[in-house]
Amino acid sequence: MKGSYHLVISFFSGSLLITPWISHLPSLWTVGVVGGIIIGSLTPDVDAPDATIFHLSSYSHQRAAPPLLKIIGLLSAVFGYFIRYFIYIPLSILLHFVLGDPEYRRHRGLLHTPLGIVLTTVVLLCYTLVILTVMGKQFSDGIVLGGVGFCSGGFLHLLEDSCTVGGIAWKFPLSPSRLRGGIRIGRAGDPRAPLMVITLIASNLVLLYSEYRGVVTNVLVVTSVVLFLCSWVFFLALSQVGRTRRT
Repeated sequence: MKGSYHLVISFFSGSLLITPWISHLPSLWTVGVVGGIIIGSLTPDVDAPDATIFHLSSYSHQRAAPPLLKIIGLLSAVFGYFIRYFIYIPLSILLHFVLGDPEYRRHRGLLHTPLGIVLTTVVLLCYTLVILTVMGKQFSDGIVLGGVGFCSGGFLHLLEDSCTVGGIAWKFPLSPSRLRGGIRIGRAGDPRAPLMVITLIASNLVLLYSEYRGVVTNVLVVTSVVLFLCSWVFFLALSQVGRTRRT
């Protein structure tokens, strides 16, 4: 699936679950969670040279690009290359020696598995802890929430790629079988990913309207979860996910 769809679908999926809590959380915590989801949704593709997280930096060289976009593009590229060379490649080499996987560096390899997402999140938080310790800073709750957002974005990426014919090996390393859907990457005219985006935007609007009407927080939380689940059940069914085959 294209990086742009990963970004948009993950953002609006996450916003469904976060919106009821925004007024109850410090603004920096909210930024940390949302930022984590956005980066996490792009991170699994750092095993490919054409990953969106790298190519966002190309906008930073355009003279007409706004300063904020230039900064975001540069930071995303730096973050992507850091994960690629200091987390993904070391973990892949370790996996190669432990499991003897001859394709440990292929696209949709380690980073496109639940194990890879969890390990990447843990290692990233360990790097953050070391850096903060050297700087004499404390490991705050906001950073932990950012890590939760990052991990959530990664898992949303896996869900999204499960809707494609390439599929995802959810049981790795216990089983090489993949959960696949019917979306073919690059096929022009396939409306399923755009329909998911429209569904998520509509769900967010329903939630925002409910909040505007003064619906209590507990009901908003339940509503957000229901809308999230219904949106994803719709997308998974639309993509014909459920055919599990060996690689």
